[in-house]
Amino acid sequence: MLTVNTQTLLRMEAKLDVLIKHLKLDFNPDEAIQKLAKKGDKIGAIKLHRSFHGSGLADAKRRVEAMG
Repeated sequence: MLTVNTQTLLRMEAKLDVLIKHLKLDFNPDEAIQKLAKKGDKIGAIKLHRSFHGSGLADAKRRVEAMG
């Protein structure tokens, strides 16, 4: 059974998906992560990776370092 918080997050994510599609935005989190890594903002890239992929700190750091 989903908790209220999880249900709320799922609804919010669905709404954001609709907005992104309606505004014809092309958002690819992996491209955004890669841009941050190449600019030298490893901390920002790691934070973004963790938030989009749900990865742990060590995994995100390893993946970001492999990009840049």
